[in-house]
Amino acid sequence: MNDSRPEMSHTPIAQPSSPWDEWPKWDSNQEFCTKRFQFIGSVNQFDKKTQGDKIAILKHRQFIEIYKKLLSEQPLNILELGYFQGGMPLFISDMHLPDLANNSKPLHIVGIDYYEPTQELKATIESNKLADTIKLYGGILQDDVKAIKTVVESEFGQQSLDLVIDDCSHQYQETKLCFESFFSHLKPDGKYVIEDWGWQHWPGEPWQTSNSPFHGKPSMSNLILELVMAMGSRPDIIARIDVVSEFCTVITRGPSLAHGERVILSEITKMAGRTYVPM
Repeated sequence: MNDSRPEMSHTPIAQPSSPWDEWPKWDSNQEFCTKRFQFIGSVNQFDKKTQGDKIAILKHRQFIEIYKKLLSEQPLNILELGYFQGGMPLFISDMHLPDLANNSKPLHIVGIDYYEPTQELKATIESNKLADTIKLYGGILQDDVKAIKTVVESEFGQQSLDLVIDDCSHQYQETKLCFESFFSHLKPDGKYVIEDWGWQHWPGEPWQTSNSPFHGKPSMSNLILELVMAMGSRPDIIARIDVVSEFCTVITRGPSLAHGERVILSEITKMAGRTYVPM
């Protein structure tokens, strides 16, 4: 039988490249750019301000590389506790690759902080047409979980979160309270990031002196150890813990928990018949 069909080409179909293949571009270990913005990074300079396309972000290169891996999975619903000058929301929004096959699910980033967003930051969001993508709420303390919950439910409804970033007080009790309150808002396999957990152990000034801003306060590393014990007891709730660095721990949600159900670490941690005592 004579087959007159033309030969099939074996040239692979070009796939759209990810923005992570090209961006960010680094000028130094502190400064980098994305498609729209120039970022000025630091981990200890709190006086920098976002103005126009110059974005202040409390991250250095090693930290951004950690987030590259997390964000390359393209999370859509993101909650950030502690947005500072809007660096992470603007970074995420500029690196996001729209899913053209499923454009009914846009990127949605909600940030919460004690400080109100500056007029310059709000102008940057507006001028780059990101007002529907990035929503920032100031005037809220981290231990005010009732106020945070009101914002989360207003912005996301019953939709699950893909990613929670805690870059807020870096204090044990407040961080634990938020984890217990919002971990179940993640989807199964969603990620909860706790930043700067190791401050009590960092060497040198000011961390090992009375000049430390956290001097005399309970260590955040206690919470990480409590989470490890909870994972050993209930891996269906806490599926995985990655201590990525001395300043970043990533907790992966397991399949259990109802949406919005509070996780109380003392109740899910088994201690071989002994009484659970928070560290």
